[in-house]
Amino acid sequence: TVTRWRLRPRAASGAEVVLRAAVTTVGRDPGAGLVLDDESVSRIHARLDREGEGLVVVDLKSRNGTKLNGESVLRAPVRAGDLLRFGDVEFRVARRVAPAWRRIGLLAGAAVLVVVAIVVALRVSDALNERATVAHEQEAVRARALEAVRAGIAASREGDAELARAHLLYASDLLLLSDLAPRGASLREVGLVFGGIVKDLPADEREFDFARALDPATVEASQARLATLTNREYVEHQIRRYSVELGQDPDVPPAFVDQVWGFVEDYQKYPGQMTTMLRRAAVLRPRIRALLAQRHLPEAFDYVPWVESELDSMQKSPVGALGLWQLMPETARQYRLRVDEADPARDERTNVAPSTAAAADYFATMLRDQGPEYFMLVLASYNRGHNALARAKQKITDPMLRSTHKYWYLVENQLLPEETRNYVPKIFAARVVAEAPERFGFAP
Repeated sequence: TVTRWRLRPRAASGAEVVLRAAVTTVGRDPGAGLVLDDESVSRIHARLDREGEGLVVVDLKSRNGTKLNGESVLRAPVRAGDLLRFGDVEFRVARRVAPAWRRIGLLAGAAVLVVVAIVVALRVSDALNERATVAHEQEAVRARALEAVRAGIAASREGDAELARAHLLYASDLLLLSDLAPRGASLREVGLVFGGIVKDLPADEREFDFARALDPATVEASQARLATLTNREYVEHQIRRYSVELGQDPDVPPAFVDQVWGFVEDYQKYPGQMTTMLRRAAVLRPRIRALLAQRHLPEAFDYVPWVESELDSMQKSPVGALGLWQLMPETARQYRLRVDEADPARDERTNVAPSTAAAADYFATMLRDQGPEYFMLVLASYNRGHNALARAKQKITDPMLRSTHKYWYLVENQLLPEETRNYVPKIFAARVVAEAPERFGFAP
């Protein structure tokens, strides 16, 4: 007999999946054998192994788990009729056994047997190549995280607590977004997040106190040094810190610093806008941070609505964008928000929680497509959209240019539209002032 395993989606939409390979990986990653474009599914979520005529599911440390008939499993045999769930995506397992005589008839002749052997070999090869591709991508991200950890340790030893924390925050975001940290890990348990790469550190760095370096209190203790800086020097220091948190080299182009400083000066010259935003932020900022932190998005993303809407949840643009995040109707519907253009109060774009969740989904989609190391480009893309980001990356002529330099390359060579060139500096300027309002003449 010949056994064919199939997965039938429980959702109304979706096509039946036939498991042809000896090994099929499941996840959001485009290199997976079964790609599930759902935020509840980890980048590399699980694996389906053919063992003889049987089928086995193996969870690959996914964030939301793999369930078989409602029970969480790490490794389990699968039978026909079982319900198999990856995150929130559920399938009914089907098994079809073809009579042996049909197989014999189809495969009659030595020549056909040879062809079948080649096909089987190719399928196994495809599965192995698929595994190799995913492993290569994860290893590249892991190496980038290790590099950031070492930079953080070096900054800590040099006495720059803020820059050390920025490097370590970036490393943790990489590990968490790429599912390279254990399931359920968070910065509340720093040892879990960094435990997998500590062994790769030099011996003299393995005992580094990650919890202390990431503790905001450690940064506060170093504030006396920052108090001696002029406002311009302070702004430049903070820009370096924010850039590192977003995976960019701290050697910031002078023109970028000038832009941020210019926007900070504008806030001081015309204080009404910032005063209003600081008042609104007292209520909104903790809620926005909590929602974005669930998706492991860096703190810089919290300040997008400061630039988009001045933190006014009812603000509507002439072209129909609405709410804190200025979502267009079609984008809002794409991310499952209720849109009611006749009654903004019923439109979920004006509701903090669902609109922020939709914005987080948008950012997560961009990071999944571009890679978790492209925080800065993804932040800039909110102003121009996904296609603009792709076009910008195509302007980078050096294929070997490190991801830590790509945004700076676009800035220095003026390869971004003017509005986009100003977008990230505006976000940085809002954050600089919001984090130290008294320094710039605003009430705390």
